[in-house]
Amino acid sequence: MKKIVIFLMALLTMTASYAQKSKANVKTKKVQVVSDIVDAHGMYVYGVAFSPVDSVVYITDEQELDGAQMHLRTKFIVGRDELSKQLQRQMMLEGEKNFSCCVVYSQDIKKLDKKYQKQISYYKKRGFTVNQLSRDRFLFKAVRREYTEGGYATEEIEVPVEE
Repeated sequence: MKKIVIFLMALLTMTASYAQKSKANVKTKKVQVVSDIVDAHGMYVYGVAFSPVDSVVYITDEQELDGAQMHLRTKFIVGRDELSKQLQRQMMLEGEKNFSCCVVYSQDIKKLDKKYQKQISYYKKRGFTVNQLSRDRFLFKAVRREYTEGGYATEEIEVPVEE
């Protein structure tokens, strides 16, 4: 039984070292890939900032996000994590630390307004203090990706090349 275990361990070690050698010898080349990012005309957004240890919630005004882009398949806005970071930076400027921030967006202003009103009433019913961040205090800035003449964003990735 010991011999079988030792044999299997040796076989496993040889296989792992061979796999590492074969990965090291793989040649790659850079290729431009076209992604599915397009302009999102009429994108509306608002942000929410809240702290798990405080009963204060900050909500920005609904804003039209000029120059926004989105992914065709998923309908996700490009750079939504960066939009959250913009709001988080603003909260630090306001003197509020440890706030979690999220961004809600839609191309339909009526749907977004319905979500907005529902979220405000949710927090007020639960006893939170809701503070408005007006447009003169904070504005979102759209995150953009580069375009080619075809209108789509491109990026370079490395792909393995067969010899």
